[in-house]
Amino acid sequence: SHWRSIDEIFDKEKTNGAISASVMDYLPINFSPIGMEQGDFASTRLGPYDIWAIEFGYSPDLDRAERESLLDRATSPGFAFSSLPYGNKPDSLLNDLTDAPVDYAKTRIKFATDVSRLAIENDIFDDQIQYSSLYRELRHQISQGVDTIISQVGANTSPNSKKSQKKALKALEQLIFSKNTSPIADEFFEQFDYGQYYAFADQIGIKRSVLSSLMFEQALLFRHHSGNEFSTTDLLFEIKNAVFGTDLYPLGMPNKDRRDQQIIYAHYLAALIYGPSSDDGSRHQPYFFESSIISAAARPVRNALMRELWLPTPWAPQEVRAHRQQLRAILQ
Repeated sequence: SHWRSIDEIFDKEKTNGAISASVMDYLPINFSPIGMEQGDFASTRLGPYDIWAIEFGYSPDLDRAERESLLDRATSPGFAFSSLPYGNKPDSLLNDLTDAPVDYAKTRIKFATDVSRLAIENDIFDDQIQYSSLYRELRHQISQGVDTIISQVGANTSPNSKKSQKKALKALEQLIFSKNTSPIADEFFEQFDYGQYYAFADQIGIKRSVLSSLMFEQALLFRHHSGNEFSTTDLLFEIKNAVFGTDLYPLGMPNKDRRDQQIIYAHYLAALIYGPSSDDGSRHQPYFFESSIISAAARPVRNALMRELWLPTPWAPQEVRAHRQQLRAILQ
């Protein structure tokens, strides 16, 4: 699925019916960005990997030299493959496209945002059921795009470079955690009964899903054991910076959405350090050693966050001061 470049993927003349190197890839629908001519939605012909596999599998009586000649093409462009359906490398995963999967995923999320806005501006449906159906499809586009970006952060046995992982985190900061981010336009939810609640639930659901994936203890252990050059502590600091931004400065004034995501982050960070616990209050013994590894990695982030939360903010609104107090309580 990394065969095409992002400059090619939306151009029918360049893809010519093959958006991927194989029809056996699990691919997203290739929606072109709004304002660009639609390219191929999906592959309609065999890719180079398919032709190569067929040539190898159905050529009778290959001698050793002919067989090795075919196998030697494994390193050629378009012939890369993984036998693991969910991949153990960032370039062998489901539902991605192009050799720039983060950039491509960003186009999918923006596409969903633009479609939700245009649907309202053009009043395209008559009833709530039709808008609900569109919402489910757009939410699916967003979820797959977000999952692709998360997969590039490097919770794999063969992680990306530190630079690539930080690029993926920056994309999540801009798309999911920035001050006024809502992947689906706010106006779209006005079509539903209790629309404000659905808008809130949607935004929180995406944020919680991203933080749950990035701060999952087992995934962090994979990072630790794989010798990832981007350490677990550095990763947790980067996530903290994305979630809090400048809100921890004495003049920081996080809005409601920012406060909500910061509470979620604090709970996940505290769980990495202090929990889960058994009924007698002790850590589950079979996992005590490995849990301690992640706890040690998370403590510097918790300590830095606590120092910033103790900065005096007497001029802040009551809800912001209460928010900072609640964050301290979660982390103590």
